[in-house]
Amino acid sequence: MPLRLPSYARVALLALALMSLGGCKVLGMRSIPLDILEDDYEKANSRYMEVDGVRIHYTKEGKGPPVLLLHGVMASLHTWDGWVPLLKDSFTVIRVDIPGFGLSESFKDDDKYTPEYAVEFIEKARKKLGYEKMHIVGNSLGGFLAWYYATKFPERVDKLVLIDPASYPQDLPFIIGLASGHVFGSFAQLSTPRFIVKRNIRKVYGNPDNVTDETIDRYHALLLREGHRHSMVQFFRVLKKYADTEELVQHIPEIKSQTLLMWGEKDRWVPQALIERWQHDLPELEVKTYPEAGHIPMEEFPEETARDAYAFLADGAEPPDRAQSADSQASTQDSAPKTKARPALDDAEQGDTGAGDENADATEAPGGAPAKPSKNASLFDSDE
Repeated sequence: MPLRLPSYARVALLALALMSLGGCKVLGMRSIPLDILEDDYEKANSRYMEVDGVRIHYTKEGKGPPVLLLHGVMASLHTWDGWVPLLKDSFTVIRVDIPGFGLSESFKDDDKYTPEYAVEFIEKARKKLGYEKMHIVGNSLGGFLAWYYATKFPERVDKLVLIDPASYPQDLPFIIGLASGHVFGSFAQLSTPRFIVKRNIRKVYGNPDNVTDETIDRYHALLLREGHRHSMVQFFRVLKKYADTEELVQHIPEIKSQTLLMWGEKDRWVPQALIERWQHDLPELEVKTYPEAGHIPMEEFPEETARDAYAFLADGAEPPDRAQSADSQASTQDSAPKTKARPALDDAEQGDTGAGDENADATEAPGGAPAKPSKNASLFDSDE
């Protein structure tokens, strides 16, 4: 009888074989220096602020009520590129790289990777930015943090938009169980092959053919910042822990903010069936679904989803007609070559909507280099 190895063993053996053939380059074992990543992926208006000792990369564009955008697991603020041109005429759009992702630093201690600390961190960032209240939009892990923050700091949240959020107990994707374990989790922190990144970016799209090589390269490169693969495993362990318990979701009925739930009907990461639980716990919930979208509808269908979010945030008002204009395309792609000054932490900034906070003391600096939209995905999976 032939010997059949479990899935994790087959993956590990394949990785070892590749290591012997191609070394660090094939397996993504080397970290990419931060200055190179900043040169490639900063935005023209990139800013930095220090929150609880962690250097955070973010952008702020537009004028009006503040809207905080939180990306999903292993993504970056580039995930919202398609939303900014439409929202920024009426809102101050704030995009952040969550610690451990994009160009932000990772948490320095493993005990910081908890939902409780994460929402306290968001609250400290709000004070730094100087806003009394914000609309909050979150996808996947960002959605999880957004709704949990709304239960802990209801007075700080205006409206809430959740896009395929992690929430109720569910069967998790193969990779989370695998990379959460001790053995493969240790290996995943050392090696992240590009072909595995490619395979799994395709998994979170409703139409995998829309994934470009440019997207894969960016996603892979940002993951190779020092410390980010460790952060990936830590966040996977958090998601695994709370996918098996009602400990946090029992607080969802406590959400006081008006809430819009957006969902891709082809999501293979967080099942659409969970919408029923959301509707049970929040009877006034508004729901929008997208038949051809996967786990990240705001990337696959940015104009449609941004218009739906705008109408919700603006109490039904229609957004300005900027679709496909030359100006909005230039803003979205941010692709023209730019002369870049190295960002530094310097001048303080207060929120500009008249709702300051006495503890606001953000330090930031503009600066940047061109960056194009990245795509949100898991890193590993068991099938195509």
